[in-house]
Amino acid sequence: MAIHWLLIFICCIGLHCSSAKYTPDWASLDSRPLPKWYDETKFGIFITWGVFAVPSFSSEWFWPHWKAKHPNRDIVNFMKRNYRPDFTYADFAADFTAEFFDPDEWADIFKASGAGYIVFTTKHGGGFPNWPSSHSFNWNAKAIGPNRDIVGLHCSSAKYTPDWASLDSRPLPKWYDETKFGIFITWGVFAVPSFSSEWFWPHWKSKHPNHDIVNFMKRNYRPDFTYADFAADFTAEFFDPNEWADIFKASGAGYVVFTTKHGGGFPNWPSSHSFNWNAKAVGPNRDIVGDLAEAIRNRTDIKFGTYYCLSEWFNPLYLKDKESNFTTQTFVKTKTMPDLYELVSKYKPDIVWADMVDDMGPSSYWTAKEFLAWLFNESPMKDTVVTNDRWGPDCKCKHGSYKTCTDKFNPG
Repeated sequence: MAIHWLLIFICCIGLHCSSAKYTPDWASLDSRPLPKWYDETKFGIFITWGVFAVPSFSSEWFWPHWKAKHPNRDIVNFMKRNYRPDFTYADFAADFTAEFFDPDEWADIFKASGAGYIVFTTKHGGGFPNWPSSHSFNWNAKAIGPNRDIVGLHCSSAKYTPDWASLDSRPLPKWYDETKFGIFITWGVFAVPSFSSEWFWPHWKSKHPNHDIVNFMKRNYRPDFTYADFAADFTAEFFDPNEWADIFKASGAGYVVFTTKHGGGFPNWPSSHSFNWNAKAVGPNRDIVGDLAEAIRNRTDIKFGTYYCLSEWFNPLYLKDKESNFTTQTFVKTKTMPDLYELVSKYKPDIVWADMVDDMGPSSYWTAKEFLAWLFNESPMKDTVVTNDRWGPDCKCKHGSYKTCTDKFNPG
């Protein structure tokens, strides 16, 4: 096993230059062939809906036609007859409740119509997003009016419910079933001491420490040295994601799963939920996950996956939940789930590889079923993503797109 780790670390010591297929000019962009599915689709539906539906007068151009330099008199008179003098366009948003909006019913109608595609208005010129845009703080459909993600619901119309019977009924995506070889990479702050394994920290600081590690630290580091101090030396100065992508391609691998965060809690991407303890803030000072995902997608046809350890050995929020026998979920709600939703939404992995050991809480503590229902119904990779079975001790070898069971498991 030590030899395996050495090989991984040799590969993992070490800027990204993408070999773009299309360049940002019209001659290049216009050379892209029309995707076959669109050329063969003869009928689609276009839907315009938003705050302008509240007055239901004129069209989606209601606001500029009301407030322009040369306004539409019919609209001006309509507003005078029906609304107070100081009423603004923004005031319509509170009444845009969409109370009868049923995305499942809409989906059934679309299907019955024979349409091959649906185009839905996410934001018109009034600037009101029909989804919880991160760049429109309190002026979006999640913050006011419907108080829901209309675009997301539109796209997903829940096919799988948050229960194991439903989640386990999802067919294994064909690409995964046909892929026979993949690569799994574990890399992080623990590569700095390059002694033992990724479990270096708990084996050093647990109640019953590994004495080889304890002695290693005594011989090589000052007495007050902490695990967090390793991060500054995790510089990844020789990391070349293009080179890695080329190696993966030459290997014949069909997918690559990369460690985004192990139990030490150090994210290899600029996590919004780990302020100054991530690869962008200290050490490499770059988005390792993003750089690698981009290189793989630009240079190969390989599927990109993410490994994420649900727990963090010494995070006080996690330890407090553990003390409560996992009856509280502070750590899950403030760290684990926000991280996972961010990872999937930002990097769009085709594999979500969760990890934990048996004493780290049941799947109900991790809200696994709710997350997987979102992953299969609403996420950007809902049709292609696969996930393993390590969402709690009650899941191992029972639930998931594929089964990893336990470390060193022999399937017979």
